[in-house]
Amino acid sequence: MSNLEKLCLYFVGHNKLIVDGNELEKNIINHMTKLKKFIFNIRSIIPFHNQINLLSNEDIQYTFRNFKDSQVISCIDYFPEANACHCHIYSYPYTLTYYNDITNNFPGGLFKCVREVSLFDERPFEHEFFLQIAQSFPFMKNLSLWCHVLFILYKPSGKALNTRGRKRNASGSEETRKRASASTSTTTTDE
Repeated sequence: MSNLEKLCLYFVGHNKLIVDGNELEKNIINHMTKLKKFIFNIRSIIPFHNQINLLSNEDIQYTFRNFKDSQVISCIDYFPEANACHCHIYSYPYTLTYYNDITNNFPGGLFKCVREVSLFDERPFEHEFFLQIAQSFPFMKNLSLWCHVLFILYKPSGKALNTRGRKRNASGSEETRKRASASTSTTTTDE
């Protein structure tokens, strides 16, 4: 592998380590002296339990300071209800036809190759966010939405149509179950 000139690396890691520029440099780049082009899309998903020293997006970006010939985008999100941290790093321009698990922290950009997009967050998405998604993905054909919060759909009359709650795990928190139960019992379906 030391003679490799181009490497495309795409993976999702579920462990206790965020893959960042330091890890890529130490474990890949330093071992491939002839590498000229490195394209990557890496998502790290790690447990998060209210740590005090949380990494910021700037911390992650700093680990790519030695990547002189490529633009690297990073996005880090903490999901307290799911007790998880998601870190997404990728080389830009983005070459995949899909972009999964975009959150409210999406940094934007232009993604001409992407046809399938999925959104994920514990917080609701706002109208401006969807405008940004439409601008960033001009050739998008499919959009999936996973919002792990309790929400109520309203008709123009202001009456509730439906209540839906998606939980991160099978049991959910006691508070979420109580809110779902209370909301469900007060929901109307009047036309």
